[in-house]
Amino acid sequence: MFSESRFSDLTESLASGFFADKVVLAIARFQKSRTLNPSDELLLEEAVQFFKKVIEGHDWMDNPRLSKNSMESATAFSQAVRARSPHVSSKNFVDYIQDLLNTANQLLQQKTADQNKIAILREFFSNYGRSELVRTENLLQDDRLEIFQ
Repeated sequence: MFSESRFSDLTESLASGFFADKVVLAIARFQKSRTLNPSDELLLEEAVQFFKKVIEGHDWMDNPRLSKNSMESATAFSQAVRARSPHVSSKNFVDYIQDLLNTANQLLQQKTADQNKIAILREFFSNYGRSELVRTENLLQDDRLEIFQ
């Protein structure tokens, strides 16, 4: 049996991975039909909120304060760093996230968005899903972590 903190980490990682996969599918459906169904709108709203937390998490490093929101933002920032495209430097990271946020907002408003930017948004969430899968596998396989019997 896993310790409570390890089980919590697994739950968070799995939920994040499923969220990323659902967003990838929502973007793919938009790319095909150029419209959003209501459930996809909800996913893109979550994506917008995620990117806002990422930016808050970045800002948190300069002005740390402990609260539930700041911890969520720091976690989102960490997840986004793991999922970023390899060509994005740390110097350009905030601009990259802001572009993803703007693209997600454009899709949410069902406006025409640049196809290249939509592809970059989809790539981000695909990377995000893969990074969470790796994280989940590492949590499951790490023999150094305590398992209670």
